[in-house]
Amino acid sequence: TQPALLTSSGVAATYACGYNVTCNGASNGSIDLTVAGGASCLAYTYLWSNGATTEDVSGLSAGTYSVTATDANGCSTVSAFTLTQPAALAITSTPAVTYAGGYNIRCFGGNDGQFSVNFAGGASCLNGTVTITGPSSQTQSGLGSVTFSGLTAGTYAILVTDANGCTVSGSITLTQPTAVVANAGIDQCVLFGYNNVNCTTISGTQTGGVAPYTVRWNEGSASGTLVSNTASVQVCPTVTTTYCYTVTDANGCTYTDCMVVNVTDIRCGQNLEKVTICHTPPGNSGNPQTLCIAANAVAQHVPGHPSDYLGACGAGNPCTPAKTGGNDASSAAAALETGIAELNAFPNPFSSMTTVRFSTPQDGVVELRVYSLTGEEVAVLFDGMAEAGRNYEVEWKPTGVAQGIYFAKMITAGGEVMTKKLVLNR
Repeated sequence: TQPALLTSSGVAATYACGYNVTCNGASNGSIDLTVAGGASCLAYTYLWSNGATTEDVSGLSAGTYSVTATDANGCSTVSAFTLTQPAALAITSTPAVTYAGGYNIRCFGGNDGQFSVNFAGGASCLNGTVTITGPSSQTQSGLGSVTFSGLTAGTYAILVTDANGCTVSGSITLTQPTAVVANAGIDQCVLFGYNNVNCTTISGTQTGGVAPYTVRWNEGSASGTLVSNTASVQVCPTVTTTYCYTVTDANGCTYTDCMVVNVTDIRCGQNLEKVTICHTPPGNSGNPQTLCIAANAVAQHVPGHPSDYLGACGAGNPCTPAKTGGNDASSAAAALETGIAELNAFPNPFSSMTTVRFSTPQDGVVELRVYSLTGEEVAVLFDGMAEAGRNYEVEWKPTGVAQGIYFAKMITAGGEVMTKKLVLNR
């Protein structure tokens, strides 16, 4: 008699897309061997090409493996198996949109950024999962490519996971321009009724964004009557008028800042053909008099009376700006002389700290708070009694707030409200 033919066969573990190893370079392959025939009443012995001596083997990387199975009579059979692995998982990421200046976000603080993630290798026959984390987090699935949108500027970490759980990581940074900031300048004053002082030039400036810019001046509001498409323009209002300066950069990002031209009507006479002058008689400085004289006589009158000025007596200088500019410490004193409050800040723009200076023309409680563009209160700088005629300075060191535009708002004891734009550039 003779034994049945000695045979061996085996089955390798199979993962997604038919691979015998989950990830490129992994060592998690296995083979389940079956031997039959020969002297089957006794145990077989095994010798694998990798040195293993067990019937089944595991912890294998991709490659070809052979095994010799031998029965108790010394008869043997040889089988060979080839384990496959996927190609290495790889990704590339590319911004989907680039705006003027090479930025990936159109305007500062915007959320219109996009980028695509392309991936290959791994278990490529099935959808992979892509997760991004950073300024915002999203997860999508796709076959070879996905696109993320609605993103803000910043660096995003990318993680791609295939159907076998294999991963590859990367990152991408989306850039944005600096904020477009328009500055309409300080409020100004004109005297209506006298040709030499009834006009003024308003000039706007801008920073940030991406040049070239288009600019416009509108009367009343940003959508009011168009005054000019140039940065500087002469205006001759007959009543107090607000002028708004709007800047639009190459990406269509806009910013509007407004200023006021305060108008004092100094006309007098039966037909309003004359003008008022506050006259101080020589040797009698404590008894100023309001005169109504012909407009063509002003040029001859004023040089001989250096203390006189256009406008009625009793109001100080009838044309004092309601919003002061610059960082001159004397501006507070000038404001007090004319009975108005003063609010200023320096440096402005600033990166880590600004000093806010204020004064009030009367004793009483003064509130000074900082608000964001959306009206959210972000800081209380002063809330208490203030003495008339005294300059106060408080520091603001913003923490936990983003760079951008803020407003310092002061309310005096007399109910006067003043605001100062603060520009924070981190």
